[in-house]
Amino acid sequence: MAAVDPTASILFFLALTLAYSILKYYTKSSKTMQIWTIIYFLVLIVVQFFINVGLTDEICGFVEYGTALQQTVIPWVFVFGLLNILLMAFPNWLNPFSNTIGYLFASLTGVNGFLKSILKDRNTLNLGPKQADIISAINNVYDNKSLLINSITITNAPLWWESMKKGGLLKSGVGDEQFVKLEQYVKMKQIIAEFIWYALTGVLVTSISYNSMLNSGCTQSVEEMEKRHDEYTDNEKKIQDAQSQKEQIVYKSYE
Repeated sequence: MAAVDPTASILFFLALTLAYSILKYYTKSSKTMQIWTIIYFLVLIVVQFFINVGLTDEICGFVEYGTALQQTVIPWVFVFGLLNILLMAFPNWLNPFSNTIGYLFASLTGVNGFLKSILKDRNTLNLGPKQADIISAINNVYDNKSLLINSITITNAPLWWESMKKGGLLKSGVGDEQFVKLEQYVKMKQIIAEFIWYALTGVLVTSISYNSMLNSGCTQSVEEMEKRHDEYTDNEKKIQDAQSQKEQIVYKSYE
């Protein structure tokens, strides 16, 4: 058996998913995003199928389209597809990655400075002594801006923005332009979290698919057996013809 591994499948999946994540970040239209999502899954399934076809050829010495199709469709559609359904049903599953690695990327791209530029200075806020709870909460937000950005999601961002405006916490002149920028930071965090979930699940699915092909054995179809028999017969005939020609060679001497 040839030494094969699922490296090509994993690398392709990660590269495709990274490209898809970048497109998600820059795409504004939901309809366009739906098109990109359909293209992503179609390309993923088709290319993984052909990679698996190549793996069956390396493992068995001949192509097994049925095995390749089965070990592509079942893991990717059911396992990877199930992940997408679960993430839509339970978006809080994104929080562990969104609030850590996602926040790290947002921080590196300037989210803390952005929040500072839109929030009023705490010393200018007109809060009375009876609002101790609000003062404490505001101090926590100003001292640790990760608490603020991590409390915002794509869903609650408009409501959060309105509450900040009504509470008088935003500087004068802060408007729609700043809100769009805030949404992009929140979107970045979410997409990074989704990418990590996709990457972990994709590596798992690739391993499942690869190990299933290794353990499925190599079963030749009737057509494949006939083809290999014909190839063997042709090779034997060529060898016999070459041997016959060699025996018919006449050596002449000129004396």
